[in-house]
Amino acid sequence: MSKPHIADHEVCAQVARGSYGSVWLARTVLGEYRAAKVLERRRFPSPERYEREWAGLREYEPISRRHPGLVHILQVGRCADDQWFYYLMEVADDVTGEGRIDPHSYMPRTLRAEMDRRGRFPVRACVAVGWALAGAVASLHGEGLVHRDLKPANVLYVRGTLKLGDIGTVSRHAPAGPSVGSVGYHPPEGSGLPSGDLFSLGRILYELFSGIPVQEAGESLPDLTPRLRGASERAFYEVVRRCSHHDPEGRPATARDLQRELESVPSA
Repeated sequence: MSKPHIADHEVCAQVARGSYGSVWLARTVLGEYRAAKVLERRRFPSPERYEREWAGLREYEPISRRHPGLVHILQVGRCADDQWFYYLMEVADDVTGEGRIDPHSYMPRTLRAEMDRRGRFPVRACVAVGWALAGAVASLHGEGLVHRDLKPANVLYVRGTLKLGDIGTVSRHAPAGPSVGSVGYHPPEGSGLPSGDLFSLGRILYELFSGIPVQEAGESLPDLTPRLRGASERAFYEVVRRCSHHDPEGRPATARDLQRELESVPSA
């Protein structure tokens, strides 16, 4: 679509495009930048899917500002003929990390971009990322919601803070129904329950720690045991293995439990 009209905002540039919509960089009348996600009815396979996306947004928006690890929804609207809707949210930092946004060169800083830049993370950094993400996931689960598509590209840095982004897949807990998610991070039992988010988080932490792209490795990830050095790495890897266990019963019971397990990892 051409640039959307969003009240009281200057839409500057398109920064991402997906199956059902696009993300635009927008500037407020006060000069602050926001990310505007626009979902187009015509790009959904059915009217029901379009309305389900709207319903998920209605579930997430009221709780989005209750935890620092959830991307904040700041404004929501529909166009006059109801052929698309949008939501404005906090904008991710620029990938350069310089603390300013240039609309002509802006690229969002995501965990995926950071992993591509830095390679594998040291164990203490992995623990810090895991603890922060588990806290955000716990907050979401506490509201009866699941994310269903956790992956590095959907984790944003906003003023240096890690936040769960791309909330279009957020829904109520549901053991049945359509399962969504991304190859490599999708839980084997489906994505409708909190345990599925924990599996996805475990796969993120495995990739962060190992530097091995899980989307290319398939279901059976290489065993990292031979390359572990020290008690800290061994303890962290055990947490990762439990979190990404193929049987939900083998994973931590909750995201809060995962946080506690990460807190027990000894310092390097």
